[in-house]
Amino acid sequence: SLMSRMRRMKWLSDRIERCDTSEDKEVRTALLCIQELNKMDGAYEPEKMQVSTTTTISNIVKTLQDAGCRPPVH
Repeated sequence: SLMSRMRRMKWLSDRIERCDTSEDKEVRTALLCIQELNKMDGAYEPEKMQVSTTTTISNIVKTLQDAGCRPPVH
């Protein structure tokens, strides 16, 4: 059977608490568990950014033509 989200989170949390932080392998395991929990909580949601520009395709084409670039022939 599949583990529910809460059960997976509990399992990861329990794994972190059982880690022996004096062992490098255990620390890496704990960090991976924390990373996975953060993903499950949405802690890594990307920040939304709004970008605006006044450049148009026509301006880009003109700049390229002025630089001596030719469009590909199809």
